[in-house]
Amino acid sequence: MKYQIAIIGGGPAGYTAAEAAGKAGLSVVLFEKRSLGGVCLNEGCIPTKTLLYSAKVYDYAKHASKYAVNVPEASFDLGKIVARKSKVVRKLVLGIKAKLTAHQVNIVTGEAVIVDKNTIQCGGETYECENLLLCTGSETFIPPIPGVENVDYWTHRDALDNKEIPASLTIVGGGVIGMEFASFFNSMGVKVSVIEMMPEILGAMDKETSAMLRTEYQKRGINFQLNSKVIEVSPAGVTIEKAGKLSLIEADKVLVSVGRKANLNQVGLDKLKVEMVRNGVKVDEHMLTSHPKVYACGDITGYSMLAHTAIRESEVAINHILGVEDRMNYHCVPGVVYTNPELAGVGKTEEELKASGTSYHVQKLPMAYSGRFVAENETGNGLCKLILDEEDRIIGCHLLGNPASEIIVVAGDCRSIWIYCRRISKNGISTSYGRRDLSRNTFCIMFCIDNRCTDVYFNLAVEEYLLKQTQGDYFVIWQSEPSVVMGKNQSVRAEVNEDYRIEKGIRLARRFSGGGAVYHDKGNINLTFIETTSQPLFEDYLQRIVGFLETMGVTAYTDERLGIYLDGKKISGSAQCIHKNRVMYHCTLLFSANLDVLHTVLKGKSDELESIPGLKNIRAVPSVPSEVVNLNCFLDVSVNIKRFIHLLFHYFLIEDEQNSIYHFSRKDLAAIELLKVEKYANEDWIHHRGILKKI
Repeated sequence: MKYQIAIIGGGPAGYTAAEAAGKAGLSVVLFEKRSLGGVCLNEGCIPTKTLLYSAKVYDYAKHASKYAVNVPEASFDLGKIVARKSKVVRKLVLGIKAKLTAHQVNIVTGEAVIVDKNTIQCGGETYECENLLLCTGSETFIPPIPGVENVDYWTHRDALDNKEIPASLTIVGGGVIGMEFASFFNSMGVKVSVIEMMPEILGAMDKETSAMLRTEYQKRGINFQLNSKVIEVSPAGVTIEKAGKLSLIEADKVLVSVGRKANLNQVGLDKLKVEMVRNGVKVDEHMLTSHPKVYACGDITGYSMLAHTAIRESEVAINHILGVEDRMNYHCVPGVVYTNPELAGVGKTEEELKASGTSYHVQKLPMAYSGRFVAENETGNGLCKLILDEEDRIIGCHLLGNPASEIIVVAGDCRSIWIYCRRISKNGISTSYGRRDLSRNTFCIMFCIDNRCTDVYFNLAVEEYLLKQTQGDYFVIWQSEPSVVMGKNQSVRAEVNEDYRIEKGIRLARRFSGGGAVYHDKGNINLTFIETTSQPLFEDYLQRIVGFLETMGVTAYTDERLGIYLDGKKISGSAQCIHKNRVMYHCTLLFSANLDVLHTVLKGKSDELESIPGLKNIRAVPSVPSEVVNLNCFLDVSVNIKRFIHLLFHYFLIEDEQNSIYHFSRKDLAAIELLKVEKYANEDWIHHRGILKKI
């Protein structure tokens, strides 16, 4: 069995890479020896957060009176909490499996062994591959503490599955995992001690906010032993050395949480002889190792052991395999500690800047300045701390207080925008990555939407919603089931062969922009650009599409009607509209459309160019017929429509390095669905029965 890419490890890096590659049309095999989702989903981020949320609810119940709510006897059932955790994990694992299966990823359960860069063995079978992606993750590091082998200690995995509350718990290690478990068991009424060899908890996090969190938990009864070295672990507890003195920290249970190490053994990595660095595999900005066509993502690099880092790394790796320009950037990776209260940070810390001798200044604001914080937090205070450079640009942000995990995303965006602007100013030029709106003298960041819905009425409603009810700049790629879409001022009789349309079950729709009638099916790709500008340049959108085609080895040309042509035949038509200071440009791109159906259904009674019903004084706008051709006739046969769409979407996504993928919120979907029902799926709108006067 031969595949274009083989992936070892089904954690965040592995399953994200597999989905992206499968979506792009590559043949993919994914090896996972345990459960899809890796450490994060099965025994890390997700189960921990599930337990912590139960603890948070329990905390709120115990202090409900502060919120004018009476909860006489708050209690918890640890067995049910653990069962709920398992249910959440199982649900998410099944969701990942379903997504991978939908993209034809071959999932192989078992321990994979590398034979060479093109050969993997698993379960007695041999698999060949063109590209190899290593996502083997990490494992808990157990230090050589005297006596630890003679004690029934916990790792984080044991703590997650425990169904009995210990009387006391001593945690060796005050990092993120240690503090999250300290928070959970403290809420459950356990006597908790935390031993940390460093002067402060939470390692590389901001020391001021870390100290504030520690102080809060000291008030709640947690015993912190900082600057302490573990000398021995015994059934009696943990012996530590602090300031030259020995003392015993008694413990019913001991949780060892001093960090993780990359999984570099067992898979046969030595066969590849890839270059190593620190405690992991060395990679470049494309996640490529020293071995051609061998990539590494996630914890195996030993660099940033965070799930969202691994996800982004895998996107970069797959894009490099596909020939899409993309690079990994670690400057704006946020970190969150899901204690109660939450702690989060992104960018530089004061400690880092002092060590490097970099000038900076700090702005602080109590979280009490936030109305939401005051409304939702009766106990304790929080802090918003911004670190700025000499030009008052944000280079770091550190937060304590709920909901820090949500706010930090905005701070990360601000930090990344600064990095981007700095690059532009250093170069002293505006590159192709920067789209400048001359009316506002600012760089515009574009939200990119890969709209998978094929309901033409929904898709047309999406366009109008984004244009009229939002303020952002958008790029949307979409397809529809077989449909005829007419321009705003066109006649059905003049444009459409209604008998044939009805016979074939082809939908009839009307858009709110002008132009001629077009045929949509799953071989037709639709592109929509929506921006805020006072100087619309529709030719710019056209040339950007032509620019993409050039990257595919296709040389196209345009005409005055903003169409795109190959060898004298049309592959794309467009329409435009302006709403206040917002513009929309959308076009079709024939890839592999059924041209026989297209020619037949777009053959109305053109000799009957009638007035539009409901608008008797307006003549219907006729379509301008053109000879058309499918784009796939000019491409390599290996480029199917799935891969083409993937490449097209990512071309515009990375056009500006600050562009981001946008997913519709529940609010978005509700508004779009309403617009669809009331307008675009409405027969009065479709057939122009006077409804234009009202909408």
